[in-house]
Amino acid sequence: MKKEFDFEIFIPSYKRAEAKHTDFYFTDSLKKITTFVIYKEEEEIYKKYVKGVKFFIIPDGIKGITKKRQYLIESIETEKMIMLDDDLRFATKVKNDSIKSGYSLIVSTSEEIEQCFERVSRELEKYAHVSVLGREGANHYFDIDPFENGRYSRFLAYRRSILMKHNIKFDILPFQEDFHVAVSLLKRGYPSCIITSHTQGQMKGSNAPGGCSVYRTQAKQNSNSAKLYLLHKPF
Repeated sequence: MKKEFDFEIFIPSYKRAEAKHTDFYFTDSLKKITTFVIYKEEEEIYKKYVKGVKFFIIPDGIKGITKKRQYLIESIETEKMIMLDDDLRFATKVKNDSIKSGYSLIVSTSEEIEQCFERVSRELEKYAHVSVLGREGANHYFDIDPFENGRYSRFLAYRRSILMKHNIKFDILPFQEDFHVAVSLLKRGYPSCIITSHTQGQMKGSNAPGGCSVYRTQAKQNSNSAKLYLLHKPF
């Protein structure tokens, strides 16, 4: 029986067609609602290596991940949208009284990943922005599920209509756009929700060339951080 979802998944990717991607461990049902966001010049090679998903083509003149995200948001009609980094691996929290935190992280099965996304969709009924706990330092948050207003990255779930209503844009800055959007929503009275039943982190060895690493330098990062501070001080 065909499974119906009320959200869509988008994975921006650049110069990583041959890598193992986030969708590798998805169920077939999740793959059917997953769209890779790529440039026209890479369409052929991505279609060669990435199977079972859809593709959204970004015009070649739209350069940089923040502009890519903004173009996508303005071009689609999906209300519940989930944007992911292209190199994520998921884990599931399980009770383990033999260790200090009381929980262990076990690599998620495809079915558990699907359940995680369904949970995110349910939280989007109550929240404007939702994420899944990052693997780094996850043991500090296991006793709270979910928690509000924490820092999140890599897994970005939004109610698109709220971003549009308040004219909150990703392309104000070249980097750290997820943080800018999160703070912009918080300032307007929309708390974030971070679920801790699962975690997400980069795949081992995933730091291959590609993505924003192609054009991000330390000097550019420092300049961007200064602009981010000025945009939101004293929040």
